Amino acid sequence: MTWTLPQRMYLLSCDVKDGEARTGPGRFRGHLMRAAALTELSFLTLVRDERGKAVPAAAEGVDDRFLASVLDDVSSGKPRRWSSLIQHGTHVAEATVRAQLAESGAVVVGSPGLITGGDVVVNDVEQVLGLRERARNVVLLDQDPTVIPTEDLAMALLAAEGEVDSVFTLSERWGHRRRLKMLTKHFEASAPPLLAAFRTANATARSYNGGWA
Repeated sequence: MTWTLPQRMYLLSCDVKDGEARTGPGRFRGHLMRAAALTELSFLTLVRDERGKAVPAAAEGVDDRFLASVLDDVSSGKPRRWSSLIQHGTHVAEATVRAQLAESGAVVVGSPGLITGGDVVVNDVEQVLGLRERARNVVLLDQDPTVIPTEDLAMALLAAEGEVDSVFTLSERWGHRRRLKMLTKHFEASAPPLLAAFRTANATARSYNGGWA
């Protein structure tokens, strides 16, 4: 099955331990889902940047209901800043993507508190490990960014900006900060300023929560 970028990022946020992949507490996961959706919509040339704001780029829609809901937010009313769109609807973004994965059979959702480490278990651990390897290779293999698949580059940079520790630890993000900065510059040369907007949205959330998100 072909997963959307938000679905891949959700699976990447699952931690693999003792042969199982589970979700646990996740900083900025709602923001991560929204940023990933906007990134995919830009890949599909359905949204574009206009002086720092998101605007529709085509009249076409999209079949995936989560992507469609984010596209509706772009299409309705006046243009909005990317960071505002990332922050909008974060309280339902994670649940929507999780429900999609559950419907497809990718994850099993249990009652919160009954499963240690979170209420979601991934059925195919190898799939999560494969996504994780692809994202990590973008940063760790020191490849020429022009030969890195755009989707893999997006996964790696969103994971780094979203502080997805199951992909890159804090020490890895710090140790490879120059590489990440270079990759970000390459990525945003041909894409909307989504990573900067994601960073702004996360900083706002952290400030609002007294330093925690």
